[in-house]
Amino acid sequence: MTQHKPEISAESTLTDRYQTTIPAMVRKALGLTKGDKLEFLLDENGGIRLSRQKPEEPEHVDPVLAGFLDLLAKDIEENPQNLREIDDSFWIGIDKLTEGVEVDLDEKLEFEPGENDDWLYPDIQR
Repeated sequence: MTQHKPEISAESTLTDRYQTTIPAMVRKALGLTKGDKLEFLLDENGGIRLSRQKPEEPEHVDPVLAGFLDLLAKDIEENPQNLREIDDSFWIGIDKLTEGVEVDLDEKLEFEPGENDDWLYPDIQR
């Protein structure tokens, strides 16, 4: 088996807690940022290949949301005079509407599409 000269060579020290810092030139070459997941692949000769794992795809991507958020950002930038503070009476009304309602923010919402909305939810299998 032939040995190939590495494109980048860098050194890092393993700490007492088995942690290491990935050298800046390697981070840059792999396009790594904070929070990225890494994959270590060990070959039969003891060599290691390090790669950045691709982020998981979200369950459902709203095709309209990004455009709507861009529209809002543009409107805020072009018309900052239209921004208004929400006064206390709004929050008092919200508190009255939700009084006694308990919500588990980690609970998955149940969803049953209607008969005529296949066009709206194409990724849901029936």
